[in-house]
Amino acid sequence: MRLVAYIAVLGGAVALVASVSARSAQSPDPYKLLVSTRDSFASIHGYTATFTKHERVNGDLMPRETVFMKFQKPFKIYMKWLGGTKEGQEVLFVKGENGNRILAHPGFAGTIGGMINLILPTFAISPDGPSAMQGNRHPITGAGIGMLIEKIIRVNSKALASNDLSLTHKGDVEVDGRPSVLVERILPQKDGYPAHRTHYYIDKEYNLPVKVVLRDWSGRLTASYEYTALVLNPGLKPADFEIRNKEYRFGLLPTIIRD
Repeated sequence: MRLVAYIAVLGGAVALVASVSARSAQSPDPYKLLVSTRDSFASIHGYTATFTKHERVNGDLMPRETVFMKFQKPFKIYMKWLGGTKEGQEVLFVKGENGNRILAHPGFAGTIGGMINLILPTFAISPDGPSAMQGNRHPITGAGIGMLIEKIIRVNSKALASNDLSLTHKGDVEVDGRPSVLVERILPQKDGYPAHRTHYYIDKEYNLPVKVVLRDWSGRLTASYEYTALVLNPGLKPADFEIRNKEYRFGLLPTIIRD
């Protein structure tokens, strides 16, 4: 009987070790996983997506914003707001062009709104000026998946060097109906760290961060960013980043330069 009991206990221990080993093999190192997203993005020329952001700025939680977005390397961005108080607004930024300024057009939705848009001026504004930064945590020069990846790696590297970094693989989840992996980062309250608890959602097929949620040291939402309906390498053309694109409504009046 003792031999049988011993064999049973031994078998259970072996099964437990095998189970733990299997889970370890299936769970990649979270630090290496986040770093690997840089290589994945390197093979991408551009993308389109629906971008949703919800940010706290100067202590106040801003309204959620939903934006249709086009991006092409090296750094071209077109955005159009799909709802809320900014619905119909369009911005275009091509690094090194238009005086390195954002072309911004206050828009109105609908057929009548489209007619009004034609008589509204387009403003050329500084990416980090007061007009562009109003209600935003980051300038447009820091927008997009590629810049998000660089911010993740930069903060993680700094925290790791200071022995402050805690990363945990939290398992499989879904984002926009797509299989993803959830990684949690915990950081102490120090200068240079953007949040206490950050959740990164990495799309399994694309190996890209498609959702990020940051919370401060009191548990309040700092910011959340999400990319849905993501299409990689959609074959964007030069016209997709030109103000006179017939699909856009930047208006007919000369551009006005501000701040």
